[in-house]
Amino acid sequence: MTGKGIMHLCSELIKLKAASNEEFQRNIISNYSAFVEIFKQVLVRYAIYIFEEVEGVENELVELKNHVLTPKKLVKELVDGIYLEFLSEDTIESIIEEPACIDSPQPSELDALINDVSETLDLLLSENKIDEALDIMDLKDENFQRLKFEGNTPSDVLMLYNSAICERKAMLTHHLTLVAENPRRAAPEL
Repeated sequence: MTGKGIMHLCSELIKLKAASNEEFQRNIISNYSAFVEIFKQVLVRYAIYIFEEVEGVENELVELKNHVLTPKKLVKELVDGIYLEFLSEDTIESIIEEPACIDSPQPSELDALINDVSETLDLLLSENKIDEALDIMDLKDENFQRLKFEGNTPSDVLMLYNSAICERKAMLTHHLTLVAENPRRAAPEL
């Protein structure tokens, strides 16, 4: 090949390259609009799918909320209804005003008294009536000391009475500790 033939071949290659670049650019431009259209359709389908999933999750959250609220509502009705009927203000006042000088109760009477005190204190603690619980606790502690001093009550019954009082004291102490440690509780409230 001569120099002239090489030059002719180079010019032909340059023309082919330019034509190829133009064809490539036309393909990009024509395919770009098709690509964008397909991409839009995919995005729309994905957005619809996401919205359907979000709606499904919202429905599940509403169902979960209803499941949580139902037991909460039942517990509230139980506390408001049964407990308030069971323990009226008269019952609390009669326990607080109970005379300190009672004849030494018999063991079965003392068992009933232990159950009554335990139930009353549990109820007062659950209703957050701390002052009444403290009053009853003081009164029952004095009664325990009196029964212990008299010495005519069996020691196992006295221990049962003392453990019931001590258990409620521990619950009350724990509750008051939680209230005192709560950062949302203002100092005047305490």
